[in-house]
Amino acid sequence: MKLVTCRWCGKEFKPRKNSQKYCDDCRSDPEVERARARERKRKQLERKKKAGKKNDRQKKEKRCLYCGRKLDPSSNRQVWCEKCRKNGYRDTRALYMKKWRAKCRVTGCPGA
Repeated sequence: MKLVTCRWCGKEFKPRKNSQKYCDDCRSDPEVERARARERKRKQLERKKKAGKKNDRQKKEKRCLYCGRKLDPSSNRQVWCEKCRKNGYRDTRALYMKKWRAKCRVTGCPGA
């Protein structure tokens, strides 16, 4: 392992783990303990603020593109309800293939 500079005293030391930030002398210092506790508390408050912002967003009501029923999506990309998923996918694929074949007729795509 390479040498690391202690965050508290600035002395270089060889860490026992990759995450070690303080030398052995400073690690048990009460002032360092308080500083580490403040840093943990600050990070915890930041996480709570971020979590609060995510929960404040209101979801738009989604409706199934096939039948029009209200949809409770399991992902943001879901567009069909569970009952209509197979039919919706089939119809979308059929429409795509219809457009592709028409394009191939005009341009003369091989394999069409």
